[in-house]
Amino acid sequence: METRIWYPQFDIYDSIRRQGVVLYNYHSIEISLEFLFMCDFYVCNPSLMARASMARDERNAFNSSGIPKPSAQFIAFPNERVLYAKMAGIQRQATKELAARSLIDVGRYRDGWATPTSSGTALFEAWWVKNTDHLEQKTVGFLRRYFAPDHEGSANIVKKKTGLTRAL
Repeated sequence: METRIWYPQFDIYDSIRRQGVVLYNYHSIEISLEFLFMCDFYVCNPSLMARASMARDERNAFNSSGIPKPSAQFIAFPNERVLYAKMAGIQRQATKELAARSLIDVGRYRDGWATPTSSGTALFEAWWVKNTDHLEQKTVGFLRRYFAPDHEGSANIVKKKTGLTRAL
């Protein structure tokens, strides 16, 4: 019998689910694919937010959120920029699948934006209610309130705090 270790970072189905959760929580604005990928990265690896640059009030909110720090995790994480780069193919494929199934607007997707369709919003809401654990809910809540606010330029704000970047 052969055993395999599952890594959510490299699972396309989990990336589709996580991206749906992010899109549901940012449904009031149109977000860029770059911003979606960065948020997906932190929903998948919430403890890595502890390594990011934060203002004092953000850091206090993070410390009180209950999101574990990397030192409290069972596994050792690589450098976040390396892991983010390794996740690129899976994230892109997951977003293509969302567009192919008309869960995000195909025209806006081609322009680099992730805009849920009405059927996508309904499905993402069901995922949020049924398929997110407590840590993911805390992570998305922290991202939305403190770390990655919902306004123009959010991707640039996250880039400055984390150093995450990649060519789309």
